Amino acid sequence: MNTVTRYGSLLALTLCLTSVRAADSNDRAHATFDRLLKKHVGADGTVDYKQLRGDRAALEQYTRYLGGVELGSLSRDEKLATYINAYNAFTLQLILDHWPLKSIMDIPEQKRWKDQRWRLGGRKVSLDQLENEIIRKEFAEPRIHFAVNCASIGCPPLRPEAYVGARLDHQLEEQTRRVLNDPRWARYDTDQHRVHVTKLFDWYKADFTRGGGSVVEFVRKYNRAMQRPTFEPVETRVAFVEWDWALNVKR
Repeated sequence: MNTVTRYGSLLALTLCLTSVRAADSNDRAHATFDRLLKKHVGADGTVDYKQLRGDRAALEQYTRYLGGVELGSLSRDEKLATYINAYNAFTLQLILDHWPLKSIMDIPEQKRWKDQRWRLGGRKVSLDQLENEIIRKEFAEPRIHFAVNCASIGCPPLRPEAYVGARLDHQLEEQTRRVLNDPRWARYDTDQHRVHVTKLFDWYKADFTRGGGSVVEFVRKYNRAMQRPTFEPVETRVAFVEWDWALNVKR
């Protein structure tokens, strides 16, 4: 092996190890958020906001980390996991900032989703920008709609663990399957050949039908009742469940 080849190999190995260390470090950084979620989020996805207030310092520590995270050093899955966690962490902090309240809609509109107050990777963003201009635009991943949480009963449940790059696909797949087999967000009426689904499929239809698919086809991939031999996809109509904006607070 000549000197140039050896140098190139060493450089490639160094870059590879640097990338692995960055990803591992990022996954470990999510551990703070993971502990908070496990402690304060119930199995049904509701949040004990009163108790979470006692851990506010830890939540703010995590959001400070997000403010300076080096996104350019992360893999595709690590970056997406970071964005999902950021959206959920910022939303929890938003609720605490305006506590007590009965709905996120009680927060003044200019302070809710379009307020550019959150720091992420060295830039200021709003929750709206994070979801629509970054996550949806960059990743074209429909399963994120079951992972990001808007602090309402109508929203798919907040997962009681942080997302991490090493397990992201499994987490998104499991979360989507959980939501689309829960009658609160997806229910198939065999008599009327109608599937009742969350309004996410109405608001973000293009995300679920990208590539020529349909809402029915997407839901059927995950919903067990729609995978039975007697299911007739051609005859199936879609109805959207009304959204409940009540806060996802633990009762």
